[in-house]
Parts: sequence; C-alpha cells; structure tokens
Amino acid sequence: RTPRLSAAAKIMAYARSAAGPPERKRGSVLKRIASNLAEGKDGSESEFVGHDDTATRAGRSLFWEELWGEGIAAGTLFDNGGPCRALEALLEREVIVPSGTALVPGCGRGYDCVLLRRAGFARVVGVELAASAVAAARRECGDAVEIVQANFFDYDKKADLVFDCTFLCALHPAARAAWAEKMSTLVKPGGHLVSIVFPLATGPTAKFVQWVRYYLAGPPYSLTVDLVSALLEPLDFVPVHVQDPVPADLRHLPKNPLGFQTAVVVFRKRLPPPLAPSLSTVRDDIEANDD
Repeated sequence: RTPRLSAAAKIMAYARSAAGPPERKRGSVLKRIASNLAEGKDGSESEFVGHDDTATRAGRSLFWEELWGEGIAAGTLFDNGGPCRALEALLEREVIVPSGTALVPGCGRGYDCVLLRRAGFARVVGVELAASAVAAARRECGDAVEIVQANFFDYDKKADLVFDCTFLCALHPAARAAWAEKMSTLVKPGGHLVSIVFPLATGPTAKFVQWVRYYLAGPPYSLTVDLVSALLEPLDFVPVHVQDPVPADLRHLPKNPLGFQTAVVVFRKRLPPPLAPSLSTVRDDIEANDD
C-alpha cells in the first residue's frame, strides 16, 4: 500500500521529479548557477527551468489539485491565513476606491475576495484552477463572492480591478508574456491591476536559492518591480503607486524562512485615445468658459 504524503512532502517530491536527468543534478548545475549569479542574471533567462512541461506553461498544471486535494490548512505553505495586509493598506489609504467588479485570479481560499467585497466592490469573482481549492474558497467566502473554476488564460470576463496576489510568481517564467497579454484583455480601460510582487530575492543567499528553484524546483519564481513593469507597460499599463519594498508588517508570508520581501505596484490601464480628451480639446473648453 502506497503511503499518503503530506502537502509539504508532495512539494518536495514534485520538485525532485522536475529536476530532470541525473546529469543535471551533478556539479554542472551548481557551477552554472554560480556563473550566472556572477554575471548578475536573475534566473529567468535559464534555458531549462523546473516544471518545464506544456501544461504548466499554459497554466494547467495538475500540481495544484494534488496539493489542495491533500489538504492545505489555513496559514500553512502558501496560504496566508487571512487577507493580504498590503491590499488592506491600499484600501484604507484610498489608493484603491472600490467600484464595479473585482477579479482575483488564483484566489486560493478567497480571503482577498471577501475583503474586496466588504470594501465596496459590487461584484467580486475569484478564479481557481483546482477543484479542491474552489471548494475551499466557496466554504470561506459564502454567497457574497462568485468563485469560478477555470484556467486563468481561458477566463474572459472584464473587471474594473484585477488583484494579482503572488499569482504571477506561481506561473512558469515562459508564461509571463501570456500573463501580461491576458491582463491587458481583462482590465477595463481606466481600470487597475494591483500586483503583489513576491518573492523579491535580495541578498546573495536568497538569490542563490531562487536560482536553484529556477533550475531544479519550481514556483514560486522570484520577481522584481522592474520585471513586472517591463511586462505591462508596453500594453498600456501605467504604474500609479509603487512600494518597493513594503514595510515589514505588510509583507506577504512575513514568516517565510528566507525573509523574502514584498513589493506592491498599482497599474492603471490607459484609456484608448478616443476616450482621452486631447490637450487642445481641454484648452478649447477653457477658452469657451472664459467667454
């Protein structure tokens, strides 16, 4: 009889299975990591990456159902145990003013969905890939929030606000451009995308660990504000609020053993040209009022 593995053991087993053939596990990998670190690279350029499979690249990995199906207790692994403190701060400071529909991809148990609904969004939708995660979110959120089981890349309902709380870092680096393109179709013109940028790998130890994850293990893959901005700004997203990093009390998973820091960026989707008044139009209006 095969023994049942804990969720943590499943992560380790999956990481080992993603490591590839034995020759990649020998000194050549560590030498290549050391060489790339010396060159100042962040790992995302590596020619082979953990979880290098078609399903993961397209956001359909069965890994998440395996984890949620085994059972993830609140406040363990990547479950924050409650709403994102950085999001609470944005709402408290009115950096985000609730209006219309909010969307939370990879919503987990839906803590942030509940927070956004209570803050005043008329409709909040959480999207999850794993059926077991959907069930957990529906238990947590009740009827106030709509929880949808879907692949993020297949979801097509627009929102006034999209909240990405460490969803991007769980995707294979090869899917990042597709993530940005999808965000550009989901966020309404004039709407906002809030990105919780985590983990920020700072310092030599954290950077080395992230390189090991790129080569051998898998998510979460480290991010930077510059990386996320480079993905979104060509698609008409403008950063309107940046905290890099956030204060310690607003960090995501503040007790993570490597001390990874967190940044927050709020992007606004530009209005298309016909909807944005030109400078000449504004001047004409002023002159007309002067008459």
